[in-house]
Amino acid sequence: MKRIHIKSSLARLLFALPLTGISSFSAHAQYPDIPAEIKAQTDQFMKEGYRRSDSAWLKALPVI
Repeated sequence: MKRIHIKSSLARLLFALPLTGISSFSAHAQYPDIPAEIKAQTDQFMKEGYRRSDSAWLKALPVI
């Protein structure tokens, strides 16, 4: 049985392109649905964090 050697870059590209297309199907992420109650809690937590960060920035701004 003879082995086929792919020598030209065009042939390599034509060989690799379908392989990358096939492998990308399984790489799609599946993100969970976040319940509204948890999303609201997270939004409130982030809002408080941004408020504290902005407050610290305003205090440090004259020094910077």
